[in-house]
Amino acid sequence: MRILQHLLSLFFTFFLAQSLSAQVIETIPVFPTEEEPLTIIFDATQADRSDLIGFTGDVYAHTGVIISEQDRNTGTWSYVKTGWGENTPETRLESLGDNRWQLEIENIREYYGVPASNRIYQIAILFRSADTSRQTEDLFIDIFEDELLVRFSRPSVSPPNPFFAELNSDVTFEVVGSSPDGTLASITLFQGMEEIASVTNSDTLRYDYTVTSTGRTDFRAVAEDAAGDMVQDELYIIVNPEVTEQQRPQGIEDGITYHDNGSSVTFSLFAPSKDFVYVIGDHSDWEVREEFFMKRDFARSDSVHYWLTIDNFTPGEVYRFQYLIDGEIRTADLFSELVLHPSRDQQISSSVFPDMPPYPQGLTTEYVTVIHPGREAYEWQVTDFQRPPVDELVVYELLLRDFVDHSTFETLRDTLGYLERMGVNVVELMPVQEFDGNLSWGYNPVFHGALDKSYGTRRMFKEFVDEAHRRGMAVVIDVVYNHAQDDSPLIRTFGTNRVGSNTAFSAGNPLLGPGHAYNVFFHLNHDHPYIKYWVDRMNRYWLQTYNVDGFRFDLTKGFASNVNNQALLDGNNPRRIANLKRMYDVIREYDEDAYIILEHFAANSEERELEQHGMLLWGNHNFNYSEAVMGWNQGGNSDMSGIYFGNRGFENPHLIGYMESHDEQWLMHKAANFGNQSNPDYDVRELDVALQRMKLAATFFFTIPGPKMLWQFGELGYGYADGECVKPGDGSNGDCRPEDPGRTAEKPVRWEYYDEENRNRVYRSYGELTRLRRSSPVFTSRDTEFTSQLRGETKWIRLEHSDMNAVVIGNFGVVENEMSVEFPHDGEWFEFVTGTSETISGGMTDFFLAPGEFRIYTSERVEPAETNVFFPVGEDGFGSVPEEFRLNSNYPNPFNPTTNIEYEVPREASLSIRVYDMLGREVATLVNDDAHRPGRFTVTFDGSSLSSGVYIARLVSGSTSSIEKMTLIK
Repeated sequence: MRILQHLLSLFFTFFLAQSLSAQVIETIPVFPTEEEPLTIIFDATQADRSDLIGFTGDVYAHTGVIISEQDRNTGTWSYVKTGWGENTPETRLESLGDNRWQLEIENIREYYGVPASNRIYQIAILFRSADTSRQTEDLFIDIFEDELLVRFSRPSVSPPNPFFAELNSDVTFEVVGSSPDGTLASITLFQGMEEIASVTNSDTLRYDYTVTSTGRTDFRAVAEDAAGDMVQDELYIIVNPEVTEQQRPQGIEDGITYHDNGSSVTFSLFAPSKDFVYVIGDHSDWEVREEFFMKRDFARSDSVHYWLTIDNFTPGEVYRFQYLIDGEIRTADLFSELVLHPSRDQQISSSVFPDMPPYPQGLTTEYVTVIHPGREAYEWQVTDFQRPPVDELVVYELLLRDFVDHSTFETLRDTLGYLERMGVNVVELMPVQEFDGNLSWGYNPVFHGALDKSYGTRRMFKEFVDEAHRRGMAVVIDVVYNHAQDDSPLIRTFGTNRVGSNTAFSAGNPLLGPGHAYNVFFHLNHDHPYIKYWVDRMNRYWLQTYNVDGFRFDLTKGFASNVNNQALLDGNNPRRIANLKRMYDVIREYDEDAYIILEHFAANSEERELEQHGMLLWGNHNFNYSEAVMGWNQGGNSDMSGIYFGNRGFENPHLIGYMESHDEQWLMHKAANFGNQSNPDYDVRELDVALQRMKLAATFFFTIPGPKMLWQFGELGYGYADGECVKPGDGSNGDCRPEDPGRTAEKPVRWEYYDEENRNRVYRSYGELTRLRRSSPVFTSRDTEFTSQLRGETKWIRLEHSDMNAVVIGNFGVVENEMSVEFPHDGEWFEFVTGTSETISGGMTDFFLAPGEFRIYTSERVEPAETNVFFPVGEDGFGSVPEEFRLNSNYPNPFNPTTNIEYEVPREASLSIRVYDMLGREVATLVNDDAHRPGRFTVTFDGSSLSSGVYIARLVSGSTSSIEKMTLIK
C-alpha cells in the first residue's frame, strides 16, 4: 500500500498570486484536465473585488494559462486569448442570474492554442465588463493530470483559510475523488485519527457533522483506488472564543508598536464592521490559534480597533505576519515598513536587497508584513543639516529605475556628486514606496509606508539621505495619497464598494472617494477622518524615520470627496483647500520648514491661497519652453512669463517652475522632430543646434527668481535619440514611434552622453548658471524687481536688487535679430558668458544676436563662466574669437584615467599639444595640425596605460609655448 501525499501539492497550488477560491469559481468537472470540456461558473458575490455585483451588462474573461512552475511562482501568463479590453464571442460569459456567469470551454488546450510540448498547470483568469471599468482580481484554476485525486468540496473555504463555524452548528462535508480508471475503492473521512464516515465504489462522500467544541478540530479525507494507492486532503474547523472588549493601552496607535524590552509587540488594526481578527505568522506557525485572537476596542460603530500584545519575540530576529479578518481576508499591516510578495520578490537580486526574508510559500497568500523587534537603530552621520531656503531651490526630479543601471539607493548615493556639480540642492525621488510590481513609475501604490524592495533596503535609503545631507542637498520624496491599488489594506480590508462619506462601514467602504476625471486606481476619500489620520501618520513617519526634507504630493486635486464635480475638480474648491491646509498645519506642529510641494494645477485663485499658507506649487511651462527651443515664437506660444511667481499673483516665491518633468515630453525630442527648419544654415533639428538651444532655454530659466526643477537627463540633451520619448497617458503613441517604450515603461539609461563633449557642455552650462544663481540674491529673492519681455523671438529679462542688477538677452529665432534693451543704469556691465565687459550709456542699447545667441550682463563682476561651455566657437557656435594662444587647466585634476584639456587658438596656425612625464619623455600626442582653425577646443587625454604621477601638457605654435601640470592618481 502506498500513500501519496497529494495534500502538499494541492496546498502549494493555492498559495500563489490570488489563488482560486472555491467560492468564487466552481468548475465542472471538479478536477479539470487539459483535453476535456470545462465549465467555469463565476460568482461575483464571492470575489475580493465587488465591481461586478449587481452588474447587468456583458461580462468577458481576460484569460491565459500558466505553463511552468516558474511562471506559477511569478504569476506569468502565456497564450492570453485577447488583448486587454478586446471583446470576443469566445470570451463572453453567459449570465445565469443572481450575480453568476458561466463560460464553456470545449477543449482547454485547443481553446488557448497551447502546443502539446507545453504542460498546462493552471488557467489564469479575471472577469471584467466590456469597457474594462469593472473587474475581478486575478484568479487561478488548477489543471490536473490523469491521476488519483481527492478534495474537500464542502464546506466551501478558500485555502489556506480554515472553516469557521458556530458552536453547536451543523456542517456538511462533501469529499470528491477521482482516479485514472474512473473508479475509487473508497473514500474515508477522519476527525483527528478517528474514522467518522466512509463510502465504497463512489467518487463522492457526504457527511453531516455537529460542532460540539470550541477551538480547532482537524479533519482528513483519504481516497483509495483498486490498486491500494491512497491520497489525502485536510482541513480544520475553528470555533472562535468570545471577543474580549478592552481599550487599547495608552500610546498605542494603529500598526506596529515595539516595546522597550525588545521582545514584545502590540498589533493594532482599524476594522469597523469586522467581527473578529487573528494575528497569524511565524509566531503561530502560520496557523489560526486562539491565543492570537485579537481584542476589540469599540469607541463607536465607525471607530473600532482590534489589538493584541504578543510577547516572547527574540530581539534582533525577523518575523513575518498577517491579519486574518473574519476568517476570509488576509492582509498585511497598513503601516508596514517592509512587506513580502508571494511572486514578485523572486525577481529582486540579492545585490539589490541582500538577505531579503523569504516569503512563507505554501503557508499563506497575499502580502506579508515583516517586523524586526529589537533591531539596531541607524546612527545618523549628519544631525545638523540646514535645508536650503525655498527661493534658492534647484530641484532635480528623477526616477531611480531609469536614472542608473543598477537602480538602488546605494548607487544613487554614489552618483550624488554628479548632481552636486550641477548645482542641484534638492533631489526629488519619484515614488519609492511599495508599488504593484517591480518596474513602475510608482504611482500605483500598495503600501505607502514601505520602501519598495526593488530599490534596496531601509539602511541603503538612510545612507543615501545621510550622504545627500553631507553634500548640502535636501531629499524630497513623491507621495501618492490620491489613490491606492487594490492590494492596499485600505481597499483589501473594506472592499471596493464605495459608499457615501458619512455611511457606516457595514454598507461598504467609506474610505473610497468618488473618483474624478484624472483618477487612476481607487480614489481615497480625503474628507474621512481615518484617511486624514493615515495621511498624517505617513507624513510624520517619512520625515522622522528617514529624515527626508519634504514631499511632492501627487495629484492633490483629488484631496476631497466632491471632486467628481468637474467644476470643483478644476476650479476653486474650499473643501479641498481646507483639507490641504489642515495637513500642512499638522506637519508644521513638528517640522517647521519641511517642503510641502503640490502637483495641483487647479484654479489660480486656489493656488494663490495655498501658497500664501506656505505650500509650494508645481508650475508647468513645458509647452512654452518647447516652443521656444523649437523656434516657434508666433502668437506668444513661447511666452515664459508665467514661470515667474509674481506674474501669477503669488506673494511668495512658491512656484516651482519647470521646463520638463516626468509627465512632459523632453525638449530635445520636440527639437529633433518638430524644430524650425526655415533657415537651411541653422536647422534646429540638428543635434548640435538643438543642444545649443537647450543652453539658451536654461539661461532664461535659471535667471528668473523662484525655485526651479529639472527632470533627469535634460541636462545631457536626452530625448533626441530613438526610444527617448514620453507617450501620452491615453494609450496612444502621441509624437512617439509605435516601437518606442510605453509611457511608464523603462527608458534607456544614457550615461554615455556624459562622455560626449557637446552634451557634456550642456551639463556644465547648467552648473555655470546655477553658480551664477548662487552668486547674488538678484536671481532668487522675492525682493528682486522683475521686468521682462518674454513673448517674441527676442526676449529679455531685467533684474534689479540692492545687491546687484542683471540683464539677460537672447534670440530664440532662427535668423539673426536686432533687439533693444534698456539697462537699469549706465556704467560698466560684466558679461558672464564671455567674461568681457561693456560700458552702457544712453538709455536703450541695441544688440545684433545670431540665432540662439544670448548674453547675461551683471552690474557687479561675477567669476565668468567656464571657457568654451556656452559657445564653443571652434566647433559649432559663435562668440568672440580668442585673443591669444592659450592652454587652460585640465579638468578634472587630479584625474583617473581621463581628463579634458581646453585650449584657445586666435588664428589659423600650426599647432601641437603633447604630454610628457617628469623625465621629459613624450607619452602622448594629442594635437598635431599644420593649419589649425581658430576657436576654443577641448581634447581628452587618456592615461589608462600610464602609472600615477605628474605629467606636463605642452602647447606649441611657432614661437609660442604654454604648459600645464596634470596629476594622474590611480
